[in-house]
Amino acid sequence: AWAKASGKRAGVHQKGCAFLADDYVVRKGDALPVFNDDAVAHNIHAYEMAGKSRITMFNSGQPAGTDFDKKVKMRRKKSHGIKLECDLHNSMHAYMFAADTPYYAVTGADGGFAISTAQPGNRATVP
Repeated sequence: AWAKASGKRAGVHQKGCAFLADDYVVRKGDALPVFNDDAVAHNIHAYEMAGKSRITMFNSGQPAGTDFDKKVKMRRKKSHGIKLECDLHNSMHAYMFAADTPYYAVTGADGGFAISTAQPGNRATVP
């Protein structure tokens, strides 16, 4: 996961005081790379969304031009929602989905998708 066609590491970038993710889906247990491409510091705060409650996953200060990896660890088995905020810039918010399996895809502008990690054969999809 997290490999871009350019060969550069993909993940969540902070640029222009906004979160710009290469993919808003991440697999539970994978490392989530976080890049600060801005000339200012950020404090990224990630929450597991569990019903109406938010559980802190990590809360890390990040100097300008740095990066780090954090493992996606959900405390509640059925949780899938992740909210990202910057505690230094109130306008910075993003949401991600934590998938249980490697079999997921994000649709393109035309609505099409491909799951390249799935084995050949017929499958039923869940709407």
